[in-house]
Amino acid sequence: MVAVPMGMRCTDASAEAFGVETLEAHDAFEVATAIKAQTGRTWQPVQVEDVHYGTTPTIARFAREHPEGDFLVVTAGHCMALRDGELTDTEFGGPRRRVVGVVRINR
Repeated sequence: MVAVPMGMRCTDASAEAFGVETLEAHDAFEVATAIKAQTGRTWQPVQVEDVHYGTTPTIARFAREHPEGDFLVVTAGHCMALRDGELTDTEFGGPRRRVVGVVRINR
């Protein structure tokens, strides 16, 4: 996990992981929009619900199943960057938190 300064907002840390400024983004959608505006990289939502169990994966499972690629991972009220298996997060809530949404940042 990449360490970030204390008190940094999750959206700012996620954007910084992609080398962009968010201008006070409030959610992962605004971070993805900033990434596209500043780098030209497009994005798309990713289906994360497990069709066999009807649940979403934990952060640890999603990271394990996606060792390559760039993602914004959303949990309840929080977002983080996952770049080639390296998680940038401002909280230490643990890898067992449930993922509620994912945005793939295309290369």
